[in-house]
Amino acid sequence: MLSQSAFLDLAAEYSVVPLTLEVVGDRETAVTVFEKLVGDAPGFLLESVEGGERWGR
Repeated sequence: MLSQSAFLDLAAEYSVVPLTLEVVGDRETAVTVFEKLVGDAPGFLLESVEGGERWGR
């Protein structure tokens, strides 16, 4: 996990700092979590493929 001070150090040097968040998705889809976190702001949703499959959802 990236500490706040480490984030601020990176943000001082770079214009973009990637952040990650692990969410238990029992009742949510990746898209609904993304919409709740980002709202109308610009953002990216990167999802991993499971089980060595070629395509995710």
